[in-house]
Formats: sequence, structure tokens, C-alpha cells
Amino acid sequence: MATDINNLKSQILNRISTNVTTIQDVAGYDKVVFSGFPAVTVTTTDNENEFWSTGENQRAFNFDIDIYQQIGKDTQSVDDNARQSAERIMGNVVSEIIDAFDDYVEFGGAADFVRAAPSTWDYMESSEGFMRHSKIRLQVVQLYTTS
Repeated sequence: MATDINNLKSQILNRISTNVTTIQDVAGYDKVVFSGFPAVTVTTTDNENEFWSTGENQRAFNFDIDIYQQIGKDTQSVDDNARQSAERIMGNVVSEIIDAFDDYVEFGGAADFVRAAPSTWDYMESSEGFMRHSKIRLQVVQLYTTS
């Protein structure tokens, strides 16, 4: 299987766009201004390469799926209702994304398998305001063999 990082990323974007009904915007780069919330970005972070034999390597490509839910335009405009709503929305989106990849193990033939996707949650501020943020780390594994 030849390496094509852009194809793997495209598979991720297509899967999210097709299977995740709760998002308003999805991009394959660190977008600055979103067209709606919740919003998702997918970026390539790194890869790992493990030697198996003289003719085989296991390659793991890591992608960050960042989810953003605006709570308020700034921290002063945030109340408990906005935080509670953002928490509920974020739970729905993260659940949908994790589920979308749990049953897409071989990426439609583009990979050998996908590892279970952990997530981290936090708060952040950006030019779009105060946000609830989550990062899902998706690791796509290909076994590479020389011909």
C-alpha cells in the first residue's frame, strides 16, 4: 500500500462530512473564521514508522480532529446556560465522530486499521470568542511492504 497522507486526510474529512450530522463547518486546515458552530478542523500532526522486517514497515499517521463550540463572544458574556449548552453539544459531536470511525476500521481500503480515538477537552479563547474545545487524536495505520 503506497503512502498518501492527503488521501487519508480526505477520507477523514469525507467521513465527518457524511456521517456527523451535528456540525456546521468542517475544514482540512486550522481555520480562523468558522461559518457556524460546532465547527471541526482536521490537521495532520505527525507519523510514526516502525521497522518490522527488511520488506515491511508499520506506518501510523496521526491526525488531530479539533472540535469548537462557541460559548460566547467573550468571557464576560458567558453564563451558566451557555456553558451547559456547549457541554451538551460537545458531547454529542465527540460521540458522533468517535462512532463514525469505530465502524470504519479500514478506511474503505485506504488503511489496514485505525486505533481507538482518545479525546481531550478544554476551554479556549480565539478571535471567534470563548469556546469549548475538544481534540480527538485519530491514528491511521498502514502496513508498508516493498515489492
